[in-house]
Amino acid sequence: QMENYLIWYNEDRAWWRPNSRGYTLQLEKAGRYSRDEALKHCRVRDQVPGEPMPELPIREDDLLRVVTAFCETKAQ
Repeated sequence: QMENYLIWYNEDRAWWRPNSRGYTLQLEKAGRYSRDEALKHCRVRDQVPGEPMPELPIREDDLLRVVTAFCETKAQ
């Protein structure tokens, strides 16, 4: 089973949309990419020392675990 990755764009503080067509704040509208696609899109070459990376590839399963844990903490 292929793992899905999402790409977070720090400058706009938003997720890449499907097919690299703009950005969204809504997780359900974010694009899903293969690991290779996500790593290819993330511009490590544009990294400025001491600054956040321009884009971050995030494995969807990991993100969902973090969101679930956050929601459970808020519900307590």
